[in-house]
Amino acid sequence: VYKLNWLKNNSKNLKTKLRNASFGARVHFAIKEFGKNSVWISIPTFSWAVQENNQIKILKKQGETSGDFLTAIAKAMPKFRNKNIIVFDLRGNPGGAPIYARNILFGLYTKEYLSSLGTKFVWNRVLKMQFRVTKRNLDYLKAFPYLNNIAEAMEKAMDSRQSYMTYSDVILNSHKKINNPVKGKVIYITDGHCGSMCTMFSQALKEIPGTIQLGAPTAKFDASGYNNDIVLPSKLATLEMPIEAVVSPKDYMYKPIIPDVNYSGYLGNTKNLKDFILKKYERGEQ
Repeated sequence: VYKLNWLKNNSKNLKTKLRNASFGARVHFAIKEFGKNSVWISIPTFSWAVQENNQIKILKKQGETSGDFLTAIAKAMPKFRNKNIIVFDLRGNPGGAPIYARNILFGLYTKEYLSSLGTKFVWNRVLKMQFRVTKRNLDYLKAFPYLNNIAEAMEKAMDSRQSYMTYSDVILNSHKKINNPVKGKVIYITDGHCGSMCTMFSQALKEIPGTIQLGAPTAKFDASGYNNDIVLPSKLATLEMPIEAVVSPKDYMYKPIIPDVNYSGYLGNTKNLKDFILKKYERGEQ
């Protein structure tokens, strides 16, 4: 006969424990030099409101929220274009706000270069999203300044008593062909918890020449986003309630982003990951 010991926990802690067991602990924001003229950039989230107290020493900046760090990383990107290897460490990144993910790649590659890739690059294709029109969802959108255009469109939809609205956007406009400003290899590390905007960030990198995905396949992009969560009256559970669904482009929906390079080691061991990357891409050893 075995005595049962009950442990009280919540869903977020349980998710963390499962993630840590599979892929290692969530990384913290960091920009660190490594190898010979290479840089390692850790991005654990694209959400603006996560509290972080880690210091990005290379930037000499102390932030209070993840938005501070993401903004600082985007501003630092141009100085890394001549690095031999640039690593984006996305382990444990569940997604977040598109504006931060886009600004990081704009800072590294420039809008002009990404625009010059044409419709082969996802951000040059028309993005269509469908939103549920409610007062609660409108209030949610108004809380984020970078969503003002969508909020204004929803206000007009409410005035005309629409239940749903379709919002279309082209992130970039076509530009004449120019050379890639990034001279070295760009490697991005993913795991099974890379979802939502992290998946879209990975898809964008996949479509840029000279990039390499390493690690485990991402989560499937479920084509929904902007979770306006509802906490149950009992406070024992939170319902994640997406307020929009992506209608197009459909080419990467409901599919994981598959790594280009097989890594058989434990993804939670950062030292071994760095050694693997330096051995393969700096020293050219097999």
